[in-house]
Amino acid sequence: MRWELLDRFLRDACDDAERAEVERWAAESPRHRQALDGLAEVIRAPYDAPSMRREWERLTRALEIDAEPGENTKPDRP
Repeated sequence: MRWELLDRFLRDACDDAERAEVERWAAESPRHRQALDGLAEVIRAPYDAPSMRREWERLTRALEIDAEPGENTKPDRP
C-alpha cells in the first residue's frame, strides 16, 4: 500500500475509488487492519515523542519495514 494513499485516507482527502482501495487492503489481512488502525491512532494522538517512537516501532515491525519516523520509505511489497 502506498503511504501517500494511506495519508490521504486518514485525512479524509481521498476520492471514492481510493477509499475503496484502502478498505479492500485493510480487509485482506488482520495485519493490514492493525497497521491502518495504528496509523490512525498515531495521527489522532497528541504529540508525545516517547510514545510516538514506541508506536512507530510497533507499526514498522507489523509492516515488516525498516524506517525511521519521517523517512519517505515504502514497504517492499505492494
